Amino acid sequence: KNTVNRISPELIIVVDSLASRSIERIATTIQIADTGIAPGSRIGNNRRRINLESIGVPVIAIGIPTVIHAALIAASAIEKFLEKSKCEIKENNTQYIQPILDELLEHFSGNLMVTPTLLIENAANIIAGSITASLHGSIYSEECSLYLQ
Repeated sequence: KNTVNRISPELIIVVDSLASRSIERIATTIQIADTGIAPGSRIGNNRRRINLESIGVPVIAIGIPTVIHAALIAASAIEKFLEKSKCEIKENNTQYIQPILDELLEHFSGNLMVTPTLLIENAANIIAGSITASLHGSIYSEECSLYLQ
């Protein structure tokens, strides 16, 4: 809001990492919306919304699923292990898995998030190149990488 008041932009572009509920969705999509963002809302870390109503100018939000709860990764690994090993515990595995995950994550207050850092750099380059190309029509897509350093 302070920046908007100082420079009076016509539009704000915000980029946010999104929390995913499955490993398969990490870095598979780029979401674009004109409704702004609510940072941290998926992980219970609610902050003030960044949108037209809160800052007074249109907001384009770009989000990429790059964050996943460690418990989801661990649960997926355990489920896959049980499936591959043909274990007898098939019905309602959650009642067996959840206490183990709770114990492993208790040092983190049960809230350990994981981000694959290599994906962040790739995603940043894709977004930066796309914004550059869309704002500067005379730049060819092959040249966009020259402006990303």
